[in-house]
Amino acid sequence: MTEQINEMREQLRELQREYRDAVGLLGESEAREIMAQMRQVLDEQKAKLDEARRKAIAGKQAELERLEAELPNLEAAFHEKNAATAAARQAVKDAERALRDAKSALKRAQDEEWAVDDRRRVAREQIAALRKEITESIALIEND
Repeated sequence: MTEQINEMREQLRELQREYRDAVGLLGESEAREIMAQMRQVLDEQKAKLDEARRKAIAGKQAELERLEAELPNLEAAFHEKNAATAAARQAVKDAERALRDAKSALKRAQDEEWAVDDRRRVAREQIAALRKEITESIALIEND
């Protein structure tokens, strides 16, 4: 667009030079006629340029409206993504907490199992000791 404006300005300068030259060569009335033709050409070019500007502005406006219409959807998608990310982070934290709890429960269960095994061993030893005492007591009673 700027390039077209610069071209139009250059054409205007050139036409002004030609007009000055024509006035010098042709005289005032012919120069006015040429000037009128120049103005007509310039007006036509200005109209074309104005139309091109209107089309460019309309295109930019349509693009802006499309982007503005798309913006709420993009913002909503962004917020949904953030919410999903936050939910996923919370799920990971919950899973990590559940894993720690499960490990603790497993450790307690193992400790309890070992304690039960220790009590069984002690009970077996006590039973063996009692059997031995009973056997010895029966042997003493029979010997008496």
